[in-house]
Amino acid sequence: MGARRRGRHRGLLELLADNSTGVVGQFGQARTDGLAHGAAGYVTDSGGIDLADAQTGQYPHLATLKLSNLLNSPLLGNVGLGNTLSDVSDLEVEVGAVAGEAELEACAEAWGAETAQQAVAASTAEDIVAGLERRYLAASADLTFTSLAAGALAEGLDTLLGQVQSVTSGLIGQNGVKAGVESGVAALLNGLISTPLLSLGSITLNTLTATIDLAPTRALVNTPFSDSGGVVAIDARHGTVLIDTSALLQQAYPEGVGEGLNGLPPNTNLLADPAILTALTQSLTTALTEWLGHIETSLVSAVDRIQISSTLSVNLRARLLSITPFIDVGHIAVTVSGTLADLRVNTPGTVTAELQLLGGLLSGLTDLLTKGVLKPVIDLLLVTLVGGTGGVIGGVVTGVLPAVTALPTRFAGVTGTLLSLVSRLYTGLFLSNIVTITVNAQNAPASGGPPPPDWAPGQPTAPPAGRYEVAAIRVGVLDGLGPNGVRLYLGRASVGPGCSAARAAQPGSPCAAY
Repeated sequence: MGARRRGRHRGLLELLADNSTGVVGQFGQARTDGLAHGAAGYVTDSGGIDLADAQTGQYPHLATLKLSNLLNSPLLGNVGLGNTLSDVSDLEVEVGAVAGEAELEACAEAWGAETAQQAVAASTAEDIVAGLERRYLAASADLTFTSLAAGALAEGLDTLLGQVQSVTSGLIGQNGVKAGVESGVAALLNGLISTPLLSLGSITLNTLTATIDLAPTRALVNTPFSDSGGVVAIDARHGTVLIDTSALLQQAYPEGVGEGLNGLPPNTNLLADPAILTALTQSLTTALTEWLGHIETSLVSAVDRIQISSTLSVNLRARLLSITPFIDVGHIAVTVSGTLADLRVNTPGTVTAELQLLGGLLSGLTDLLTKGVLKPVIDLLLVTLVGGTGGVIGGVVTGVLPAVTALPTRFAGVTGTLLSLVSRLYTGLFLSNIVTITVNAQNAPASGGPPPPDWAPGQPTAPPAGRYEVAAIRVGVLDGLGPNGVRLYLGRASVGPGCSAARAAQPGSPCAAY
């Protein structure tokens, strides 16, 4: 009777030091009245499963199984996983609190039914004999891995953000910006002057600076994200992917799984169903699309909020009479200050324009410009510049900035690579039964799936007759290799056989060894 646990394998299984998960918690009891009780893992001092954290869901972390180390171990030889594991490193199973508990009332077992088959037929319980109860706790068993395909998301976005920052910081030096603004303002004013006494001189863009705040967008790139169901969590900055198997089960079977990894039938092979892969792919697609959509929204907003400052000079030439030559008389000083979004729609107050005359002009020419027949033309020029310069600059700036929309479509190649990798990894490991993760592992189950291969009757590693095993989580690698495969049980307890003096005296009794 009692409980069992597997020890630490250097480089393969890492157990947290100074943890409260009950990794060394074991309980065993055998009483003269026939009651036997064994428990291991996250258990109370009386051998019951510790449910103190059940309401909050804050079970502690127990251990990390280094699947990459195990699958690449010389112990397994060459099993042809090169393509399956390509671009995948640090493949791990992160296990939360686990516990297994088994109780046996030997008298009920002996007298409750003549045969095990009759007990199964007569009982509505999961266990195979009367008087036997097996329970387990599995808080979590999450898969994590690192991949360049996940990291490529952050790298691609870094490149895009760098381009936006570079263009914004050196705006006036960008090819065609100066000429574009000057020609755009000229087009704005052409046709407004109908008098032979005034003409436009050169139009000069003197300054154009812009600043952009990309910190919120960079924060989104650097922050791990997940789908709304919590099935997958991706840290693009570090290239890591986490798959929450409990949430994945609930996503795949919303009507059939209500307690995560708990309450499942004996020997539930978590990841062996193609429906699980479909749910995983859908969740991963949703997470990537939503994340890129959030980044797009943030980036569009950052571009709209680009703060622009600019000054222009619209030089003017005038003459007193139509037969006298034109002379330079001054310029209209245009000042632009506002966000790019404001400029695009010519928000009032973002542009100011002021007539500035050269000193020493003839009083008659000054009067023409400020009071005489040319004043209405000057006023029209000022109004047009105030109302249209923002739109000219906004259009030119927008035209030189890298495109920041349709990111889910633009990054389809990168996200497609990650989706393909996850599908290949899942199919190669779990649908091909290279790795099995079994919850509520039991020998001699009354229902559910078949027992683990090494516990099957007739196997040299099978429990002896009359002993009943339960493990919260079993991880098997290459079970098809028989004794050469690797098996790890967590939260494992056993009980039995129940031995009376009369039973021990029977020839061939399993109690003879006790």
